[in-house]
Amino acid sequence: MEKEKNPGSRFDPFLFDFAGSIFTGSKKVRSRTGIIAAVRLSEFSKGEILPHERTLEAPIQDRYRLMSELKMNESPVFFVCRDREQRFEELLTRLTQVQPNIEFQNLDEPILHRIWKIVDSKTMTQIQNLLQQEKLLIADGHHRYETSQRYAKNYPGASTEWVLGYIASANSRKCGARIYSSIDFVEYSTENLLQKLKETFYLKSLPTSWEGYVSSEAPLALVGNDQMHLLFEKGEIGGDLWSFAKCNFK
Repeated sequence: MEKEKNPGSRFDPFLFDFAGSIFTGSKKVRSRTGIIAAVRLSEFSKGEILPHERTLEAPIQDRYRLMSELKMNESPVFFVCRDREQRFEELLTRLTQVQPNIEFQNLDEPILHRIWKIVDSKTMTQIQNLLQQEKLLIADGHHRYETSQRYAKNYPGASTEWVLGYIASANSRKCGARIYSSIDFVEYSTENLLQKLKETFYLKSLPTSWEGYVSSEAPLALVGNDQMHLLFEKGEIGGDLWSFAKCNFK
């Protein structure tokens, strides 16, 4: 590894399908574009970074020991921004119209990675201004994020106030991914849980089937062996994890 003389931001779109295969032929190729950048750590109580699941102490301790040895983030936290007007998505789409700096494919599955380096200060400022208006929701990497928070408290300094992040638009026209939550509902009966969710979501219950879920375009679902409950946020077309994170499961 070599430290860059003029470090910039990077963003890495990759082609994928739910099963890890790229659609070809008559099937649509799906992609997700995001930016890899330093994200300033913030306490969840401030509402700038939104979690949606609980964490366990053992994995945090394991990641903390690794971070203490490496003194670096070995893997980015996956964030999504709401991007209601799709300005962030449109900016990244424009920036990816040129040839990438790096392009490679996974050896074990047909996923294509393309990486562009952003060195233009005007573009960086434009991205920063867009994201400063957004709240970031942790789609994946809660333990990595809380590990970085703990490390920053024990080793305060300018360099530890940040965490490596991959930021994508949750309102992308191209993205084929759906984000799933894994909150522990063990203390809730099914009936009480559904009543709680009805405070924030419209629910539609159907027999469990993957085809039924995909065709519904529901952003969230609670899936059982025989029945699934599709969740749509009240007041909007479709729901999302911001509403899921707002539910007070206490």
